[in-house]
Amino acid sequence: MQKTFFLFETHMNLSSLPHERERRWLIDPKSLALTNLDGHPFSLITQGYLSAAGTVPVFRIRFYQDPLTQTLTEAVQTVKAPTGDGMAEVEFPIPEDAAPQLMAMATAKLTKVRYCIQHSNGQVIELDLFKGDVLEQRLIIAEIELPSFDAPVTVPPWFGPEITGIRALSNVEIAYNPRAAAHLAEEILENARNHF
Repeated sequence: MQKTFFLFETHMNLSSLPHERERRWLIDPKSLALTNLDGHPFSLITQGYLSAAGTVPVFRIRFYQDPLTQTLTEAVQTVKAPTGDGMAEVEFPIPEDAAPQLMAMATAKLTKVRYCIQHSNGQVIELDLFKGDVLEQRLIIAEIELPSFDAPVTVPPWFGPEITGIRALSNVEIAYNPRAAAHLAEEILENARNHF
């Protein structure tokens, strides 16, 4: 982990690293109730953050779990840093025996159920239903990862307002400030309803 931190701190050109480019939308829980999610693969995801809120790079631990048994199926460490073309992102698998200790070190966590829905042009909608007392039934976000930000996207009618680039609704901010994120999401959705 120290070598990875050194890379992001001192390497001025991050363009050679893998990049994540995604657009994000809020989903109105009322609209989701009309969407059939049956048959779409889904998993339970727990994310823990080892970096402090508002710092770069972001160090994230992610557990993929069976949604029924909560058995760990995969553990991944991700290091992310913003660039002018999305997020530079490097991932490393975490040995199963080390995963619980790393997650225990996290200073903020979130849990969500993620559905993967095949969409047009070979794109995949990653639909995140956030869990927990504060976020349950209040925060739902759809993401579509793209090869470039100008790639065409057909937006489904059940999508709500686009929130790409709104830092307060990034996953790390949701983990550290869930109440503020839920409140902001509800405010954005309410404003969108009032414009229809």
